[in-house]
Amino acid sequence: MLAERVLEDFLLHDADPAHPRGLWIMGKGFVESETNSGHFSLLDLLGVSLSDPSCPATGPFTDLRSDISSQTYSVESAGTGACSTSVNDVIAVNPAIYGATAVNFYQDPQSGSHVASVLVPSSPAHPCVTLVDGFDLSHLRTRFGTSSLGRLSYVAGVLQNVFGPVCSFTPTLVDVNQSPAPRVDHLSNPWGNPLAPGGTAVVHFGLAEGDRVEVRVYDVAGRLVRTLANREFPAGEHNLTWDGTSDRGGPVSRGVYLTQVRFASSRFVGAKRLVVLR
Repeated sequence: MLAERVLEDFLLHDADPAHPRGLWIMGKGFVESETNSGHFSLLDLLGVSLSDPSCPATGPFTDLRSDISSQTYSVESAGTGACSTSVNDVIAVNPAIYGATAVNFYQDPQSGSHVASVLVPSSPAHPCVTLVDGFDLSHLRTRFGTSSLGRLSYVAGVLQNVFGPVCSFTPTLVDVNQSPAPRVDHLSNPWGNPLAPGGTAVVHFGLAEGDRVEVRVYDVAGRLVRTLANREFPAGEHNLTWDGTSDRGGPVSRGVYLTQVRFASSRFVGAKRLVVLR
C-alpha cells in the first residue's frame, strides 16, 4: 500500500498540467496483482482495470499492434496463451477516467483483438501522463520474434510520442545483440557533475565516423563560456576535460551550464546540463 501511495503522491502533489509528471508501468501481472490486492485508487488514476484473461495463443508469439509507434510487434506467449494472466495481462480502459485510451492490442487469430496497454494523457482533470503495459519488456520483440530491435523501437516510440511533453527525447537505436555493435554519434552526460571547486568535468562523446567536432560550454543565457575543441576527431569514443574556467582563464561563477557538441558532417547536435559549485 505504501508504494501505491508514493506513486500517487508523485503524480498528483503540486500537479501542474502545463508541466506534467509521467509514469510508465510495464509488466505482466501488475494489473492483476493490484486488482487482487484491492489497490483501486492507483488503478483508477492509471485508467485501467483487469479484463477477462481468456484469449488463447496459437504459437510462441502473438502480434502486438501499437498505435503509439504505428507498428506491429510480437509478444512472447510462452506457449500458454499470450493473453493469459500467467503470461500477459489483458486490461480494459476505465471509462470514468477522462482521456483514458487503449493504445496497444494483442492480435490473436482465434479470439481477435484484446487491450494490452492504456494511456492517459495530461489534462486539467488528470494532471499527469501515465502508460500501463500488460506485458514484460523482455517479452517484446520485432514481429514474428525475429529480433530484439522491436523492444528498442517500442521504447523509443513511447519516450518520444508519449512522454515527450514530460521530457524531450531524440532516439538512437542500437541492437545490442549485433556483434560488433554499430557505432553511433552520441553525447553522454558529463562525468564529474556537479563540478566541485578544484575539480574537473569530462565531456564524453562518440563518433560513428571521423568528423570535425565543436565542443563548447554555454551559460543558461546562451552566452559562450569556453571552447573545448574545434577540430577533426577520428571515429570512436573521446573525452575532453573542463576545469571550470572560461576562455578568459578565470573560474566561472556558480550555476547551471550546457555542454554542447556539433558534428560537422553528420550534423549531429547534442547538449547536456552541467552544474558548477563554487
